[in-house]
Amino acid sequence: MKLNQLAMRSKFILLSALICIIFIVAMAFIKVANNQTATGFERFY
Repeated sequence: MKLNQLAMRSKFILLSALICIIFIVAMAFIKVANNQTATGFERFY
């Protein structure tokens, strides 16, 4: 699959999907890190 053969709309949809996936993964990672930090504070105090 060559990128030049794809239509402009397909490229835009692909880029949007990629950004959404990265955003969702980042949000999940932040949530996990936040939970670990919260449990660390609960253990400390």
